[in-house]
Amino acid sequence: DYDFVAIFDADFQPTPDFLKKTMPYF
Repeated sequence: DYDFVAIFDADFQPTPDFLKKTMPYF
């Protein structure tokens, strides 16, 4: 079981640390 799921659009290319930077806001 997971608390969060990340779904990205096909043309979105996040940086490797994208989730580490955004998860503290949730």
